[in-house]
Amino acid sequence: MVYPINELGRACENRLGFTEAQAIAVFDNGWENYTDLTGFTTKDIQHWAKQMASIPATRGGCLIATVRVNRLCGLSHWMNRRVLRGVPIVEADFTDIALTTAIADFPIHDMEKEASPSVDKPDSFSYEKWEDWQDCVITYLKGKRNVTKDVSLYYVIRPDTPPTQPTEDEEITFHAPHTGAAYTTDNRTVHQLLTELTTGTDADHWIKQFKRAQDGRQAWNELINHYDGPAEGDKRVTIARSDLSNLHYKNETSFNFEKFSTRMKKSFSTLAQYGQPKCEKEKVEMLLKQINNNDTRIVTAIGICRDRHSGTFEDACTYMSQQIAIIYPQQQPNAFGKKDKVGRRPNFRNVNSVKAGKNGKTMCNGVDLTDTTRYFSNKEFTKLGQEGRAYLQKCPKRKAFVNDRKKSKNPKGTNDNSNQSHITAIINGIVQASRHESESVAGSSIPSQITGSSRPQHGPHARQAAATGSVRSRGPLRFDHEGNIID
Repeated sequence: MVYPINELGRACENRLGFTEAQAIAVFDNGWENYTDLTGFTTKDIQHWAKQMASIPATRGGCLIATVRVNRLCGLSHWMNRRVLRGVPIVEADFTDIALTTAIADFPIHDMEKEASPSVDKPDSFSYEKWEDWQDCVITYLKGKRNVTKDVSLYYVIRPDTPPTQPTEDEEITFHAPHTGAAYTTDNRTVHQLLTELTTGTDADHWIKQFKRAQDGRQAWNELINHYDGPAEGDKRVTIARSDLSNLHYKNETSFNFEKFSTRMKKSFSTLAQYGQPKCEKEKVEMLLKQINNNDTRIVTAIGICRDRHSGTFEDACTYMSQQIAIIYPQQQPNAFGKKDKVGRRPNFRNVNSVKAGKNGKTMCNGVDLTDTTRYFSNKEFTKLGQEGRAYLQKCPKRKAFVNDRKKSKNPKGTNDNSNQSHITAIINGIVQASRHESESVAGSSIPSQITGSSRPQHGPHARQAAATGSVRSRGPLRFDHEGNIID
């Protein structure tokens, strides 16, 4: 037995480490050259190796170790990626380094093909947000695989001119053909997406003509030509220039530096998109010139930024953002104790919200809120935060429970002051009666009268008796409701 005299025969002998019988099994399966592996996936090759192991050796079967199967999968992956990129297949390019890299890469690409897209579908079309909407559609299509799982759906709406120095994925995107059954299916999928996002908007009228053919690429180009045409481009350039001249940073309270720098960055991107970019030095100078703050610390930071961090707009923004955060720490979004213009503290949302826990319990930041009518300690109220306390305040069961407790303590038509006055009057009546009883029996000294303020007072009958020296004779006495003797 000898190795087959072809590309795969030499690869099996020199790179893959196959035996002669295993190389002949590869040849018998119809794989002679590298290009014969086009379209075969990892699962296809592993299934073939499993079948070979189940066939007796007398009928051409053979057992192929897992390591060698992975090498053949790596060769298939290396060759298929080059075909998708449009790179010529040269036998000498498949080196040991290329094989090692391919063996490490093909499991990752297989998982990427099987994974579902994680990018959310864009919102409906909006003329005011055309640039953002356009970016969202492109991002969504780049994250969604085509029908063959080999390339992203973005290849359907790709520009005609590829970028300079493209990446490997960009090479695959721009080399994918706009012909064949796969493209027809992908083009229809893109058209359905654009129709869904533009239905009921003004953009729908510009792509209706492509509804019958379901041509997604032509529909997208029509939107680009209209909303990115010369007239619309000039309008957006004018708006961007106006924003750049009107943007000013004064302090963190009215318009913070993060919003200020982001608005400037967006305007610069708009100018670059429509062929009027600004150099980095000019961007940095506009950024620093439009910081209108007389604080000496800010002025010093601007000077340092102009001297040491003016290479790019991003570097200048990073440095100034750090310095402003150091100078005004209380004005930062996560600063503790920050107050607004009228002195109110901001209401920050808790990390953990009120949610249902295990066993049907309602929890908030580790505090059990299942029974809202129970007593909560100060520590628990602190852990609840604003959202948990608001939940308790809005709970109807807790409101009813609190109202019932108030009613039980204070019956209808009464209050604490009236009850105290009533009790004081009863005590005074008893004291008055006891004093008169003592006077009639033994002529003893007059006890003090109890008042609502607990100060001792003497009754008028005591002063009268002391002045006249008269003493009542013993006999049945009658008293009024205040304890005074009724003559």
